[in-house]
Amino acid sequence: MPILLKFKNLQKLLWLRYQDSNGCGLLEVHEAADWADLLANRFNVLYDNVLWYAALKAMATLADALGKGGAHYTDLASDVRHKLRIVLWVGPENADEWGPTCPGHTEWKHTLSQVDPVLVKRPFFLPYVAFRDYGDYCDVFGNLLALLFGVANAAQETRILDYLYQVGIAEPYPVRVLHPIIHPGNKDWREYYRNNNLNLPEQYHNGGIWPFVGGFYVAVLVKMGQLEQARRQLEKLAEVNRLGVHEEWEFNEWCHGGTGRPMGYPHQAWSAGMYVYAYQCVAGGRVPMFQEKTWSGG
Repeated sequence: MPILLKFKNLQKLLWLRYQDSNGCGLLEVHEAADWADLLANRFNVLYDNVLWYAALKAMATLADALGKGGAHYTDLASDVRHKLRIVLWVGPENADEWGPTCPGHTEWKHTLSQVDPVLVKRPFFLPYVAFRDYGDYCDVFGNLLALLFGVANAAQETRILDYLYQVGIAEPYPVRVLHPIIHPGNKDWREYYRNNNLNLPEQYHNGGIWPFVGGFYVAVLVKMGQLEQARRQLEKLAEVNRLGVHEEWEFNEWCHGGTGRPMGYPHQAWSAGMYVYAYQCVAGGRVPMFQEKTWSGG
């Protein structure tokens, strides 16, 4: 049975590698095809490729533990991290990635500036880069995962955290998952955002508050040594989870980004689970799993 499971895991990794249709090193993803299932992120998407990096790092650890040698997966993971830093980051914080050992794809250095000369720098990883197009907003969850998994370098970490604080991403509660909000008329607006009245401005993935992502925000603050801020955000996370439409402690799926009032479905395990995890992070002053050597940056 263990051998069968290992084989199936390898098959899944191979299938994922086939999603790199152009051989660039990053996965290509269809529109609205991940957790943000009503958002027009597409092609080289931040969220999916951060998880792809994490999967490769985990596979390297497993292979080493089994005595099979994980260097191959480590090399693949390092290449994904490098590509994320040069494709989805715009600004001087990734200057070191463009050294003499940069493995090809140097056309990426100029692609975005050719699409939009105003795009000089941004204080976050872009949510996606597609054919002569890109998303010009902050996917908060994707950027938080980039911090936790060590995709961001030290300079990028500082820029991202400062930006999230400056725009009040945890107001009224942690956290709004997209900033700035996409309005009708924006190039990234889709008419299907109106489906079931979901993805209107400040709702659902379009700037709504997701308490389970708020748990990741608290974990990031702990990992970055901002313990007092993490404690404050944990208290606010407890407050938003306590809110309910019909009863207290509904642990709602998401809340309105402006009012903070519960929307979506109640009794969500990921909202409850990430609150417990955030509490453990603050209580222990460290982030279980994410502060292990496996997820160190570089």
